[in-house]
Amino acid sequence: MDLRKQYEESKDDPEFLSHQPDLRLMDLHLQQLLVALNKPENMETFVKAREAFEEFKRFQREKNAAAMKHALDKLDLLFTVGVQSGSVWNEVREVIEQRRKILESETKRIHQSSNSMSGEQILALIEYIVDVLRSSVSKYADRLIASKILQQVTTDIGVVVSRPDQASASTARLLA
Repeated sequence: MDLRKQYEESKDDPEFLSHQPDLRLMDLHLQQLLVALNKPENMETFVKAREAFEEFKRFQREKNAAAMKHALDKLDLLFTVGVQSGSVWNEVREVIEQRRKILESETKRIHQSSNSMSGEQILALIEYIVDVLRSSVSKYADRLIASKILQQVTTDIGVVVSRPDQASASTARLLA
């Protein structure tokens, strides 16, 4: 696909800033890590380490130095394997923290988008307010004063919206 076309499509995508795909990716990664920790060999490693330690204690009581060294070497190897699962747990903690931050960002994005109005919605609201003002002012003021009030309101709204061209069109409609 053409890069320019992708860029143009992303500009119009209302969900472009969504973090939901990132959250799904984090969830999948977390599941993979937990599956890796739940493998039987991890539990077997702990059981073997316990057995190797018991062997070491037995050889220590027997004062068998060569067997003690062999049991310690075995225990060292098992600890190395166990440390690897410890590093998986560290990665699990990191992924959970990343996920929490992404979720926080997504929550803020959703909250902000639900509490904001589009430019079109704002203009529609302004038009409604101006129509209400026009109706009320026309009802209680003579034509000249009503015209001046509505012209001033339209000008002020145009400045607020920073679209003088829109204010001019609204003024024309109000005075019609």
